[in-house]
Amino acid sequence: MSYDEKTSHRERDRSQPAGRQEKMAGLIKEITAEFLSRESTKSSLITVTSCYVSDDMKIAKVGISVFPESLEKTALLFAKRKSRELRDIIKKKVRAKVI
Repeated sequence: MSYDEKTSHRERDRSQPAGRQEKMAGLIKEITAEFLSRESTKSSLITVTSCYVSDDMKIAKVGISVFPESLEKTALLFAKRKSRELRDIIKKKVRAKVI
């Protein structure tokens, strides 16, 4: 195997989430969706579209979409305001060393 083949193989491995990361991302995505549907007002539809968990499992980023778009700023302010509460709920429901 040449150097280029080894390098491209390693890059592919890093770009794909590990099984543990994938499971954690799915669980965080599900918990976040439940939380947002329970806590948000029904004036807008907030949908969790994605979740990324870092390699060391210390950082999780959740993507959301908002309908109608005219209420996007309000929904983002709501999500930021409730982020601490969501983090506490995730800590209670997820068994991991670092969150």
